[in-house]
Amino acid sequence: MKRRKSAILLVLLSVVILPLFTGCFGVGEDDPFISFRSRKSRVTGNWDVSKYYKNVKQSFGTEENQVILRVITDTDNENFLETTSILGTDSIAEKEGVILQHKMTFDKNGNFSSVYEYETVEKVTDENTLATTTTTITYKDVTDGTWNFLAGIDDYSNKERLALVIVNNRIKIETVTEVAEDGEEEAPTQTTSIESWAYNYANGEMSVIWEIDMLKHKEIHLYQNINNFTQSTDSAVGEAYTEVGYQQKNLVLEGKNKSEDEE
Repeated sequence: MKRRKSAILLVLLSVVILPLFTGCFGVGEDDPFISFRSRKSRVTGNWDVSKYYKNVKQSFGTEENQVILRVITDTDNENFLETTSILGTDSIAEKEGVILQHKMTFDKNGNFSSVYEYETVEKVTDENTLATTTTTITYKDVTDGTWNFLAGIDDYSNKERLALVIVNNRIKIETVTEVAEDGEEEAPTQTTSIESWAYNYANGEMSVIWEIDMLKHKEIHLYQNINNFTQSTDSAVGEAYTEVGYQQKNLVLEGKNKSEDEE
């Protein structure tokens, strides 16, 4: 009789208590089985993007004159590397640089912001004049908007995906070119050019979705499939641009050492 009462009590406690922790069980591929922090509280905070990897195949041009590229962007803390290859040829170009800042912030009120800024430096020496041209490019992308989880659908569990609704996006590319003549003591000739774009969107007009592969208190792993297509026609000549692939982001809580115990 006592055993029966204990079993009934256990079932009643499960019915009452378990719903309180529904956001604490793992749903992502590499999530911890259980966490005593809700999924929202684990996302909320200031994050450093410790690793970023993007692998896409890009094609552009007309049907008769199409170029297909494989572009791989790989960042690891402060290191930036972009490798571009023309498919079907032996042509490969590498661009190295330094990450100046790569951060994401999610607040408890559902607002988010991100900044991605890197710098590349390329030096080329003219074989005839021996003049050295140094080109420094600084790329900066700032985005603001709102964030929320998506409900479960098809093979996705509830709160397994993160929706970022973009409100503002600002991109700036600054190019500084210095030309130093061989043997000249004078300061190098310097020119600066700046390109910038600003985009504002109505609420819900522009959004991106990330899968949450892992969500811990101090670390988040995000994954996104990419499949973009743009078609333009000018004077009966059609040009298309496609980008297909994926990208991944590993986020580490700002000011925390991810080697520490995370749960």
